Amino acid sequence: MLKKSIPLFLLLISISFLSFSQEDEALYSNNYIQRTNNKDSAFNSIRQKIENINQNQVRVLHLTDNKTLNEKSIESFYNQLITEFNTKKLSSMHWDAPLSVSSQKKTTINLFDSKNNSNNLCQKFRIYHSKLYPNMEIILANSSVSYKTTYNEEGGYTTFELKKPVRNLQIELINNSNYHLVYFGFYIETTQNGFLFDVFANNLSNYYFYDRDSLLKKHISTMDFDMVVLSYGATNAYTPMFNPVNFEESILNIINTIREIKSNVPILITTPLDYKIASLPNKRLKSIDDILNRIANENSCYLWDFYQIMGGMGACESWMKGNLMDKRASQLTQRGLFLQGKLLGEAFLDIIK
Repeated sequence: MLKKSIPLFLLLISISFLSFSQEDEALYSNNYIQRTNNKDSAFNSIRQKIENINQNQVRVLHLTDNKTLNEKSIESFYNQLITEFNTKKLSSMHWDAPLSVSSQKKTTINLFDSKNNSNNLCQKFRIYHSKLYPNMEIILANSSVSYKTTYNEEGGYTTFELKKPVRNLQIELINNSNYHLVYFGFYIETTQNGFLFDVFANNLSNYYFYDRDSLLKKHISTMDFDMVVLSYGATNAYTPMFNPVNFEESILNIINTIREIKSNVPILITTPLDYKIASLPNKRLKSIDDILNRIANENSCYLWDFYQIMGGMGACESWMKGNLMDKRASQLTQRGLFLQGKLLGEAFLDIIK
């Protein structure tokens, strides 16, 4: 039995921030995570850690495109767990599309900002990047704190160790070479207890590049994670050039890569929302939902079928009328994003408990 103690101020915030009526609840059904041919034992390790979360660290690796689960819905899901288990919200990584710094150029990247949260300080982190050639440099840009760096060419990253923790971080990538310097993302190293959600927010097209050069395997094999969430499909369904065979192959490649690194880690697949394109139903979403259901069943993955939970093809019309999607029924509103994260959080808590 999981123990919880929700502080009053957090409870009031969660109630007052966004509320949902019975009319909203009528717009979705069967909100649960399907076990497919999995056994609960796949979740035993992470369940045991969560039971004593304030003495453990639970790290979730979330691979997603930029639309299937929006950053705000992920934050809603994350905050629900933080509140439920009365634990700390730890800063973690967020990878967008790779950033290339051309020859004789430099750029500054904001990595981390904990604002006034004293629990969220950073002292050690990694920058993942392409090979460093002479006249390439990555430096800390906004702090007078002394630090040392260690370049791990095999792992594809540079580790920064600061003399003391800081609240915010900026790095500067300086490229005075004749080659391109590519920044992939950052990874915080911490021993603090609580939840960390590491998000790879890339379109699947970027993962063709990752699979081809084995970069995905190279990167995540150096990382620690207790669970993986895969959220793909909405961006792929947007284009008429969508190829279901290539899509299925790419998802399977990612699953196989994860299993090679951690064979027993639980993998949760989420399906995309229903939405319209140019005021017309997007039939490609049904094809993607079928593919992801089949992959989950045949590869012992857990499945959160949001496409069917919200009602399947045409459900976006009702969600639009309920102010959960915009007037074109093409994307979720702020309320819709919050509800999407809330539903995933409730389904996740049910299976964990």
